[in-house]
Amino acid sequence: MSATSAKPASIQSSGKRSLWVLGSNKILALILILALAKIAMLVLLYLLPPTLVTKSPIVAPASGGFSSLIVTLNNLWDAQNYVEIAHFGYPPYNVLLWPTRLYAFSPVYPALIFLGHYLTRLSYNESAFFVTNLLGFLFPLMVLKLFDFRTALLLEVFPTYLVYTTVGYSDALALIFLGLAFICFFKRRYFFAGLALGAAGLVLYDLFLAVLPFATYLLVFQKDRKALVYLKLLAPVLIAGASLLAAYKIATGNPFAFFSLERIFWGVKASNPIAQIQWTLSSKGAGSFLTRVYDLLGVKLTPTYWVVRNILFEAFLFGGIILLTQIDDPRKWLFVIYSLTLSVPLLFMVGYSVYSIPRLMLAAFPLFAGYSTMIRSERQLGIYVTICVVVSSWAILSYVYAFFA
Repeated sequence: MSATSAKPASIQSSGKRSLWVLGSNKILALILILALAKIAMLVLLYLLPPTLVTKSPIVAPASGGFSSLIVTLNNLWDAQNYVEIAHFGYPPYNVLLWPTRLYAFSPVYPALIFLGHYLTRLSYNESAFFVTNLLGFLFPLMVLKLFDFRTALLLEVFPTYLVYTTVGYSDALALIFLGLAFICFFKRRYFFAGLALGAAGLVLYDLFLAVLPFATYLLVFQKDRKALVYLKLLAPVLIAGASLLAAYKIATGNPFAFFSLERIFWGVKASNPIAQIQWTLSSKGAGSFLTRVYDLLGVKLTPTYWVVRNILFEAFLFGGIILLTQIDDPRKWLFVIYSLTLSVPLLFMVGYSVYSIPRLMLAAFPLFAGYSTMIRSERQLGIYVTICVVVSSWAILSYVYAFFA
């Protein structure tokens, strides 16, 4: 069995006619299920009166119809930063001013928002909604190619994927480049895999780390000693990274300005898991960001809530990685090393990014192949989908009326 084409035997589709695959058309099934899940989530958000959701609503998503809902979704949290960059570009650089925070965000996704606006004449908010959702429908099809239908389904209805491929965030674009990297790598097209990894890093800067497990897998598991192979894989990533540093040097005078901005505006710095929990519970300093007690459907979102929420998502993340080690697939060690490389650093930081861990863990998407081995029947799959849609509905309400990730 070739390491470049094998799929885990335990998660191969049986080929039987199934409710979940609509006969043999798995692509159509994935598109339809994701569309229905998104519609269910948005309809709930649209219909629920703000005063029913929270005692002190600061937004009214449906006050002006569906277009008002789209504007609201893309005027919150990081989504508004991407829209602002697409619309106005970057402001003059001055670390003493709040608008300078925008320099911590890549221009790649805002460029797509601008392009969508230019080609369709949609508003920038509408363009962000359109671009994000289009990309969100594409990535599960790449997971289908890499793994199977069940793994793709588990991913696409997962709460943070469902929410953050609906609102204007760049994660879907980054995931598409990561998926392309895997596909090209397993076809031994290492230069194109390197290009995709470099592109992913230019969308979300932390993803430059993703090249390390690919190089490690070549060296340790494929025992490839050809220098040209590593040059093809690494050169595009190094060029992309150098280009980013040069761009920061030109724009800000500091090639490492990203790290300074993360620290200044969001308090992000290296730490340890215990300190991360303490920071989240703290009522002083940067940790006070969510010590304000939000209420959502009668539930008070205390600091303890955010800690428990993170721990639950982290348990799911590392549980999936453990299950990955058990799948019958010669590629599994690349998936495991890759997932650990992008997951473990999430535990060793403090700062506002701590609250985004449930979203940031999406980069470790191969973990869903581990969970797909646990689901033995359509009934279990249906239970999983139902739970995910319910949690996603909570997540979208939290995103609009409080915070989520």
